[in-house]
Amino acid sequence: MKSALTSAPLRVAIIGAGQVADKVHASYYCTRNDLELVAVCDSRLSQARLFAEKYGNPQVWDDPQTMLREAKPGIVSICSPNRFHYEHTMLALNAGCHVMCEKPPAMTPDEALEMCKTARRVGKVLAYDFHHRFALDTQLLREQVMAGILGEIYVTNVRALRRCGVPGWGVFTNKELQGGGPLIDLGIHMLDAAMYVLGFPAVKRV
Repeated sequence: MKSALTSAPLRVAIIGAGQVADKVHASYYCTRNDLELVAVCDSRLSQARLFAEKYGNPQVWDDPQTMLREAKPGIVSICSPNRFHYEHTMLALNAGCHVMCEKPPAMTPDEALEMCKTARRVGKVLAYDFHHRFALDTQLLREQVMAGILGEIYVTNVRALRRCGVPGWGVFTNKELQGGGPLIDLGIHMLDAAMYVLGFPAVKRV
């Protein structure tokens, strides 16, 4: 029984019941006492049900708008295919939820900018899964750059190597849903890490 001084856990919902929702988002939420997974939504209702069975049977939906209205989460993880990041994030923000969205933010810069402006307008946190920012090597590099130890940086090379080939799960080979190839999948992580290390300077050439 909770103490009267203990606040209730924050209610969390997930849109998109695929592998990243399973291996990253839900598995982490279950380690926290201050978070409660209350709803999962997927266009494939059978997939949502299987997901829910694994994580304590939260409510199951196949329509995100209905889920947001009925379940009333405080935080929403957007784990749907890239094509739907904009739509689902905007729905969640306008429903008064904080949002943790998988990368990339959206399919176009205009969509991403509107998502940012909306989050600021409604006063909610909008974060993306650019986890390389928090890696030790990235943090050490950023500290050196910010302290001026590396001097003036006028050119940057960023590289990434995936040793296990093209992912065989999800929609990685479906351009309509994914939006592109390796650049929008892995490359966006490296671009974000580089920009973060450098303090997000104005870009002259790519």
